[in-house]
Amino acid sequence: MLPAPAVAETLYALELNGGDFRVVDRATGADVETISTTVFGSWRGIAMSPVSGILYATDVGSLFTLDTTSGETVEIGPFGGALVRDLTFDGAGQLYGVTGAQGSAANSLHAIDTATGAVTFLVALNGNAGHCIAYDPEEPGTVYHLAAGLAQQIFERVDLGSGAITPIGLAGDPILSPSLGLVYDPLAGLFRFFDAQGRYYALARDGTVTAAGTQNPTVYFGLAFDQPTTQFVIFEDGFESGDTSAWSATVP
Repeated sequence: MLPAPAVAETLYALELNGGDFRVVDRATGADVETISTTVFGSWRGIAMSPVSGILYATDVGSLFTLDTTSGETVEIGPFGGALVRDLTFDGAGQLYGVTGAQGSAANSLHAIDTATGAVTFLVALNGNAGHCIAYDPEEPGTVYHLAAGLAQQIFERVDLGSGAITPIGLAGDPILSPSLGLVYDPLAGLFRFFDAQGRYYALARDGTVTAAGTQNPTVYFGLAFDQPTTQFVIFEDGFESGDTSAWSATVP
């Protein structure tokens, strides 16, 4: 069997408050491919399941699925009183969401049921603006939380088992407006995010911020890398699937 293509070759981006759903360059944040310009809604974060390859989105009040080919959205269910601002999956396919400064359980981390959209409170977080989260698969059981507002900028590590929070702090290039859509880039071993003016940044685990030097004219909130389940695996016999149920008994 030939190796699968590398994960994180595709970075999906969904426009803040809707319209544009695109693929952007993982290193620069520049637009690469337009999937749809009609994904309207009060969109915030997106995240792709490493188990199913399904892309999920939040419009703050409800959970949706988002088709990576057409941009079509399907509502799963409401969060209740929680206003979920950003999403991330852990390696086992559990979805997490962070709330903003409004709604019930503001400024906090929640587990989300992907079948219903129901949320379960986990832990209160620091900061009161620019909330976004990302799971680091190289540190199982850990979610990183960035809350870079104008008055206060927070970067911290959250233990999903104990709820313990470890402050990290930020250094390097300044984040010039509230942070949007944190995502972990496994090819580079760091995090990436936009700010509210379309500027693109890289963020290391130690809190070092590096600005990409470009500004996208579209302000994206949702960011999500592809996952192994969305990649084609070409087998030595030429098939693109591991399903052997329809193969002839004569196939060597």
